[in-house]
Amino acid sequence: MKIKSDFVTNSSSSSFIISVDPGVKPKVTFEIDLKPYTDVVLRTKKEVEEWLLKEYGYETIEEYLEADGEERYEKMLQEIENGKHIHIGVVSSESEGEESLLIESGLSGNNNNFNIIQDCDGY
Repeated sequence: MKIKSDFVTNSSSSSFIISVDPGVKPKVTFEIDLKPYTDVVLRTKKEVEEWLLKEYGYETIEEYLEADGEERYEKMLQEIENGKHIHIGVVSSESEGEESLLIESGLSGNNNNFNIIQDCDGY
């Protein structure tokens, strides 16, 4: 009879042992600092409009709204009106660690300090 004497850990698998109360679904919550992945911070309506036009290639905000993103635009402006800053960033599935975790799980979950305008959807 073979007896495993250590945990397996490599790029494709990791072993673990946990205890869970009966009836409780075991889950893990991660805290990841998104600041290193933020490329742009928008603070005003003007900055939002300039970024949207540049990012999506429209000449006017009206063209953008008709074609693509009225909902996104309205959410961004609402957050700015509520005193928030808009952080825009990119994560890659080519990376390991935190970036891969964000691609796999998205931003939803226990996020008490920000609102999601657009999740990690590979757009």
